[in-house]
Amino acid sequence: MLDKLDIFRKKKHSVIAIDGKTISGIRNDKHKAYHVVSAFVAENQITLGEIKVEEKSNEITAVPEFLDFIDVEGAIVTADAMSCQKKIVKKIIAEKADYVIGLKQNQLSLYQDTADYFNEFSAEIPAHRTNEKGHGRTEKREYKLFADIAWLEQKEQWCGLKALGMASSTVTEKGEVRKYTRYFITSLTDLHEFADSIRKHWSIENQLHWYLDVIFGRVKKIL
Repeated sequence: MLDKLDIFRKKKHSVIAIDGKTISGIRNDKHKAYHVVSAFVAENQITLGEIKVEEKSNEITAVPEFLDFIDVEGAIVTADAMSCQKKIVKKIIAEKADYVIGLKQNQLSLYQDTADYFNEFSAEIPAHRTNEKGHGRTEKREYKLFADIAWLEQKEQWCGLKALGMASSTVTEKGEVRKYTRYFITSLTDLHEFADSIRKHWSIENQLHWYLDVIFGRVKKIL
C-alpha cells in the first residue's frame, strides 16, 4: 500500500476534482484505449495523482482505492455520476472531506426523487446566478441547493448526505439556445460553496483532460 502523498499541502476547502478520461486514438492491436482517473486540485492546477484502469466502468472500484493514497482531508471532492456510489461517499467522509457528486439515472430512485422535488419546488428555492459572455457565446448559470431533506427516504443510505443540488445552464451561441440541467448529492450546505465547487470541477475537463489529449496525441504520432 502506498503512503498518502504529501506533495501538496492543501488550503481548507480546496476543490479536488476526480474524474476519468478515455484517451482517444491510443487503442491498437496490443491494448485497449487507456482510461486514466486523475485527481486535480482546481485552484492550483496541480495533479495529485493518476491511475490507469482497463475500462471506464472500473472507476467505481478504482476511486475508493485511489483515495487511499491521496490526501483529501479538509477538501471538497467533486466527481461525476460514475462515482455516485455509497461506498465512494462513505470513503470520502471517512477521509474527513466533503463531496459534491453528480447524480444521474445510474441511481434511478434517488435521481427521480431529486428531479421531481426540484421540478415541484424550484421556484421557492434561493438561487445563485452567473452570466458569462465571450467569443460570441453567452452562458447563464443557475445553482440551487436544498438542505431540508428529512423527507428523502434514501438519506440514511448515503454517508454524510446533507443536501441535494441543481445546476442549470442556458447557452446562446450563433442564434442557437441550448439548456442543460444537472443534479447533485452533497455534504455541503452553503449554496455559494456548492456553486464554486461545480465550476471548479469543470476545470479538470478544460485544463487537465485537454492536456492529456495533447500529450497522448503526440504519443500516437510517435508510435
